[in-house]
Amino acid sequence: MKWNGSQTACEAFSYGEVEDYTVNITGASSSSFNTTFANVETNPLRDENVIDLMAYPNPALDFIQVKFASKADNMTYKVVNTIGRVMKSGRLDTSSIDVSKLNTGIYILEVNDGQKLLTTKVFKK
Repeated sequence: MKWNGSQTACEAFSYGEVEDYTVNITGASSSSFNTTFANVETNPLRDENVIDLMAYPNPALDFIQVKFASKADNMTYKVVNTIGRVMKSGRLDTSSIDVSKLNTGIYILEVNDGQKLLTTKVFKK
């Protein structure tokens, strides 16, 4: 906040600054999440074309099978409920996650390989 005035977008002053961000929230109806990156000539930091994360069966009863286009070492996962609470987390050593102790509901599965965070919706029966 600015003392005795209204701030403008991205304004800087002696005791702080204002930063503006845009957040786009969209709904997804499928159980997979695809991210397409620019090619290497336009973005040298990215060398993948498409990264896929799929969780099945969806809805799940006891276990979720996780499938990716490519598996990296030291992958971790989190199962997050709709209010942002982490319900389960760990290393993704196998392609199966036990969700038998979770309540029925909608969850977000986050898989992180240390460079990228992939997410998909998971429904628990």
